[in-house]
Amino acid sequence: MTDKKTTVYFIRHGEVDNPRQVLYGRLPGFGITERGQSEVEETGKILKPENIKVLFSSPLKRTIDSAKILGPIIGIKPVISKLLLEAHFPPSVLGMPLVDFWKIEPAIYSDFYYKIGMEKPEEILARMEKFVSYVKSNYPDERVAAVSSADTILILKAKIEGKEWNWDYKKRNMMKTGSFLKLEI
Repeated sequence: MTDKKTTVYFIRHGEVDNPRQVLYGRLPGFGITERGQSEVEETGKILKPENIKVLFSSPLKRTIDSAKILGPIIGIKPVISKLLLEAHFPPSVLGMPLVDFWKIEPAIYSDFYYKIGMEKPEEILARMEKFVSYVKSNYPDERVAAVSSADTILILKAKIEGKEWNWDYKKRNMMKTGSFLKLEI
């Protein structure tokens, strides 16, 4: 007898409407652009024949916007899950211009930032593993979609691959907006 495998399509939200080019993290009000809508529509067309049983979304506007586009295409109303939330960034970097943030981003994955409120990768991984466990136990041998953010998805991917999550891993594996990662669990 073989174990039943659940297939999860982890989808990165569409391109974010961010005209001021700031680090938005969990800040409210950041939806997706027209391009982001098109990206998600294309992903929806790819996933439509997959017979997806349930569609989850992080509660952030950009992920909800993306899920609201995907839902009608694949025929499912989205369900919100806080487990899929973007990493929690310290208030000192939220709203920072991206050009300034990119200068310090490699250092953001360090003890200094963890001490001032940055969510640790292992905390994000614990949330994602809890989500995966929930999906596996409630949707065995089914196909599930989950809309989240790049870092959240990539931290789980690194663990599954047996790799260390760090700045270099992130750069090598960055997901395009609107794209997805297929995992069998």
